[in-house]
Amino acid sequence: MEEVILEKLQNMGIDVESTLKRFMQREDLYIRFLHKFIQDQNFAGLKNSLEVREYEEAFKYAHTLKGVAGNLGLTPLYEEVNMLVEKLRCGDDIKTEKELEEKIWKNFEKVEENYNEIYQIITEE
Repeated sequence: MEEVILEKLQNMGIDVESTLKRFMQREDLYIRFLHKFIQDQNFAGLKNSLEVREYEEAFKYAHTLKGVAGNLGLTPLYEEVNMLVEKLRCGDDIKTEKELEEKIWKNFEKVEENYNEIYQIITEE
């Protein structure tokens, strides 16, 4: 089962080989951390914070999610969350709040898409 998950993640663009080096080539350990990742509440917190326009709180959730995704080698998710973090950090030099919100939500949709794909792969049995 582990091999199937790792193969699907690799097909998604995740550098499983490099990430496994950080996990001492222990696929079981990496899979265990991936299961902990999908139980983590940072993604849900990010989404909820954005829905209620709590952008400082959303920034904290996004920043933490970025770090976790990076440590687990979830590169496609990491890259999308990183762009969201930058938009939340400095407004991406956008002139109006409405324009900022549109860009944040457009970016979040990509984050959610990546997250859901990873979630689906990890939870398939």
